[in-house]
Amino acid sequence: INAEYMGGYYQMLQAQHPHIQTPQMPQLPSSTDTVPGDTLYVGGLTQYTSEEELRMAMQQCAGFLGLKLATIREKPVVFVKFADAFCAATAIHQLNGMQLPSLSGGCLN
Repeated sequence: INAEYMGGYYQMLQAQHPHIQTPQMPQLPSSTDTVPGDTLYVGGLTQYTSEEELRMAMQQCAGFLGLKLATIREKPVVFVKFADAFCAATAIHQLNGMQLPSLSGGCLN
């Protein structure tokens, strides 16, 4: 995805959500060739990460609808649902680097 395409995408979504400011461009993996959807996958959690702790962090983001804590290959992960892709992309920017107590000095990324 090139920056020009993403900039146009954010402008289109911001027209639908004028109360939300356009975030700085989140860094997407170079192999990603699609725009992020409305559900985010968060890995790198510890066994001590609670659903309540994650919910408190995610509720700070506009458009947060809910989350589901799961275990994949014996590691905890969470799927976070937002109202739309714009809210999810904004959350990536807002939450990236946020520290959680259960991550022992680590942060969300």
